[in-house]
Amino acid sequence: MLPSYTSASKAWNPPRSEFYSPQSPIEYAQDLASFISKYSFLFQYRTLDFFTKGIWEKVIPEDWKQVLLDIPEEEQIRFPLGTVINPRWPASLIDFIRNARLLAMPRNVVHREWRVGTFDLPSLKNAMTPKKVHEVLRVAELIDDVSKLIDCKVSVDIGSGEGYLSQVLHHQFKMKVVAVDASESFTEGAKKRGQKIKTESSKKEKNKLKEAGESSGSSSSSKSGGESEIREDNNNNNNDSDNNNSSKKSEDSVSFIDSDTSIQHVIGFLTPDMTLEEFFHMVDMPYLATHFIHTEEERWRRNSMLMVGLHTCGELADIMLKFFAHSPVIHAVVDVGCCYYKRSNEEVQYPFLSQACKSICKLNSGSLKLACEDYVRFTTNTLDTHVCDMATHFYRMIFETVFLQKNPSGHSFTIRSIPKKKSGTFDQYANEALRRIHNQSNARAQKGEVVMDD
Repeated sequence: MLPSYTSASKAWNPPRSEFYSPQSPIEYAQDLASFISKYSFLFQYRTLDFFTKGIWEKVIPEDWKQVLLDIPEEEQIRFPLGTVINPRWPASLIDFIRNARLLAMPRNVVHREWRVGTFDLPSLKNAMTPKKVHEVLRVAELIDDVSKLIDCKVSVDIGSGEGYLSQVLHHQFKMKVVAVDASESFTEGAKKRGQKIKTESSKKEKNKLKEAGESSGSSSSSKSGGESEIREDNNNNNNDSDNNNSSKKSEDSVSFIDSDTSIQHVIGFLTPDMTLEEFFHMVDMPYLATHFIHTEEERWRRNSMLMVGLHTCGELADIMLKFFAHSPVIHAVVDVGCCYYKRSNEEVQYPFLSQACKSICKLNSGSLKLACEDYVRFTTNTLDTHVCDMATHFYRMIFETVFLQKNPSGHSFTIRSIPKKKSGTFDQYANEALRRIHNQSNARAQKGEVVMDD
């Protein structure tokens, strides 16, 4: 698409070493699929299953077990990175670690001179972590490049959440944006956040106008000081309502300047069976759903749409690609997916992906969830952090094991990470986990859902 991304030498960023160097993305996909199929027993189960279902005893090779149990805590930190290998280990375990490292995609970023270093408005950064700041700046700049390349008229932000990306596209890159999210609370949060940003933007614009006015009026005021004084006296005689009206007109003028690149918020839920017509109606652009687009010139003359997303959850990425493949007015997709494990089990096929997809084995929810794990935390963990994490992890395993003994049918409650101050001992951990389950159970009961007994 962009020259810097599509040149023959930079079309993709593959693994490169003296032992392995795939010639094409398809070759790499096939090699990766073979590796995944061979070692699927390691990741097709959840960590919890190793304790509650006896997976450790059932599937882990016998000659691996004691070796893995004997790894010192100092080396456990580095083991997930593939940098710990003992020549006395079983050959099959060594082969697994080495092949995993060879197939791993490079962690370095393909060189590119980024134009945007920071936000124009400090309020755009509100509530963002450093990781989020990096993601939003980089993705927003890429979207801006693509938008200019295809002469895009509007960007539709799918899964917009609290508006981090949408607001940067609107305020910093002056785009017209439709922000779509299924959560009413997130959308309301985005609107409130947007008001604060708009207030800062208006103040900045007023200051610019004031400075420009003072600069242009300085010479004329020196020539006609008497006239200036008379006007000032007249202004002082005006009543408060006139002053308020004047102030209101100034604010309206700033708002009017912004109106051509406004953010339109839509509360809507995209489903795999949604049609293009339904989607265009949802984002209040039904005229784009017409099938009477006869010529290439007419197709590009219409309001072209760019679909974007940052951390599109579950099947949203699939749906975006489906719409892109079947609509002549959606000219491009820029998306970073996440939460792959929330996808349904149905296979999704696209003409432009089918050749590579033929060899890729099917991944279950456990393996897709593992794919979402943050690699960076393994590179920054200290020994103390690792020991604390492992203790909390085992508290979770003990809790789930006991809980399942009492409730054999299982549960769908979300415990998530419990902070250190509430998990110093197993009793503390269990009490906090039970409190979260109790709160979720009450919330479901209020909605009329069936919940388990206390």
